[in-house]
Amino acid sequence: MVSKGLMDQDDPQLKDLLSDLKTQRSVAADEISLLETIQKIGSRVITPERVERFAGLLRKALASDDPAFRKAYLRLFVDTVAVDDTEIRLHGRTMNLAKAASLDELPVAADMVPSFVREWRPRRDSNSRPQD
Repeated sequence: MVSKGLMDQDDPQLKDLLSDLKTQRSVAADEISLLETIQKIGSRVITPERVERFAGLLRKALASDDPAFRKAYLRLFVDTVAVDDTEIRLHGRTMNLAKAASLDELPVAADMVPSFVREWRPRRDSNSRPQD
């Protein structure tokens, strides 16, 4: 449409359309990655027992004393939260839940450095200062 002169390249509708298409491409790439992973490790059928185990692990993680861990685990599965007068809706990618439920443990929460690791940089090889 831009090449035919029917739409300006700076049109907000075009930008929204391109943004939506990029999101769709990202979702498709994630799904392809999941399918490739499943193919490599073998099919792990999601049974009611696996779902129950996953729910228990997630429940325990969300009941943690550390709010940073709770937020990190929530971000793994929830993309948006919609609140109205009568209900709260959590939206996220089903693929993320399926991948986590097929494992025997929770995935590592992104952007988290566990507080129990005392010497995370033992060799002083990154951003180190000169020794005094």
